[in-house]
Amino acid sequence: MDRLTISSGCKGFLLMDAILSIDPESIRGRHIFQNDPIYLCIEALAQLGALHVRYIHDFQNHAFLLKINHFQPPAVHMLCGTYMLTGKRVSQTHRAFVYALTATGDSGECFSGEFIFAVADYDKNFKQEILTRHYRQRFSCLKTDSKTA
Repeated sequence: MDRLTISSGCKGFLLMDAILSIDPESIRGRHIFQNDPIYLCIEALAQLGALHVRYIHDFQNHAFLLKINHFQPPAVHMLCGTYMLTGKRVSQTHRAFVYALTATGDSGECFSGEFIFAVADYDKNFKQEILTRHYRQRFSCLKTDSKTA
C-alpha cells in the first residue's frame, strides 16, 4: 500500500498543519496525529498559544511557554486523527498571557488546559533579525495551508 504524506511546507518541528482563523483574542488551528503519544498534543497547544502571542506582538518579541496551570487529557493513550486546536486569551499583563487551550479530536475526545506564556525582548541569545523572519514565514505558511492550495 502506498502512503500519502501531506506537509504544510514548513520545515522543522511543527505540530500545526494550518491556522484556520486568528484575531486579537483567539486562534484556531488543525493538526493530524498518526498514532502519536499524548504529550505531542500538549506541545501542539503550546505552539498554538505561543504563535498567537507572537502574532499580537507583530512578531517583535520572543514568546515562550512559562507554565501550564492545569491540563486535562481524555482517557486515550495515543492520538490518531484530525484535531481542532483552539486558543482563547483569557487575561494578560504587560508581559504574561493566560490562554484556555483545547484540542478536540474528530472522535470527540477533548484535551483542555490553561497555559501561561510570557514575552521577552530579543537579545543576543534570541536574535530578532533571525527569529522575526522565521516566525513570520512559519505563520504565513500555516495561514496559506498549502496542503489545500
